[in-house]
Amino acid sequence: MKHIYNTIDLAVMPITLQQMVIFLTVAETKGFARAASRLHMTQSAVSKSVAKLEKELGLTLFVRTTREINFTEAGQILYQEWRPQIQAINSAYRKALGVQRQKNSVLHIGILNTARPERYFFQIEERFHQDYPYISLDLESGYMTVLENKLMEHYYDAITVPDFERFTIEEQNLTWKWAARDHAYAIVPLANPLSGRSALMTKDLLQQNFVSLSSSQSPNYQRDLLQRFAPFQTALHIEKQFKNAYDLKYLFRSDNAILLTDQYFDFENTGDFVKIPIIDQYNGIICAWNPEEETPALKSFLQTLAQCM
Repeated sequence: MKHIYNTIDLAVMPITLQQMVIFLTVAETKGFARAASRLHMTQSAVSKSVAKLEKELGLTLFVRTTREINFTEAGQILYQEWRPQIQAINSAYRKALGVQRQKNSVLHIGILNTARPERYFFQIEERFHQDYPYISLDLESGYMTVLENKLMEHYYDAITVPDFERFTIEEQNLTWKWAARDHAYAIVPLANPLSGRSALMTKDLLQQNFVSLSSSQSPNYQRDLLQRFAPFQTALHIEKQFKNAYDLKYLFRSDNAILLTDQYFDFENTGDFVKIPIIDQYNGIICAWNPEEETPALKSFLQTLAQCM
């Protein structure tokens, strides 16, 4: 029997699976910058990968203009042929990974790296080990969007993210439940007259200025913030936006603006702020997973979450 491998001249086509995935992502996102964002790479690295692929194949795959990129005829052919093959490779990997995980009884959980796990997750982990000692938890920490992408790629069985990410979770047809829930909190500069209060209501904040995560990088934070104040029919003034939680954590300085957060955010308090509960608002951390991949081990973990709430 003639093997298909014998028909491929590897000396002529020394390309990698990574190059193929990058090419497909550029094609699907219709841009190098958007592909770089999805793949968590730099735009330069994506461009170089595509250029190298074109050189090694001896083909021009895209027509580039200042505004957009389009397939060449050769690029269109490769996209149509490669896409189902990469999907098949990914499907086979998922099946193999599922068999191994079921055999080893290991759950792979992604933990948000800007939250304090000792404030919510360690007690869940301890309870889970007591109830299910034969199931291991393999934990990794990561940034919010990385966790979400890896959950969609079937790398994780479940992830923990801020509850404002429920919008994305639901839009991706995933499921979530609370992992930790408490009063919302306002981080208030000492210079603000509200800093002397022991507790706040939402109506106390209507005339205040806020800081926020960027609407372009983290749109769900502002979406959640606006939803919380919508019943009061008052325009919310956002004074400053930060690109991500790390910038917010380290660059937020004492002024008159307020940050609405939860009990679990690892905020670097310089002593110029007070953290005050908002007693008519709740938020926290949610656990998200793919309901189509709900293994017996994952169901056991979700049971523990319910018992710890």
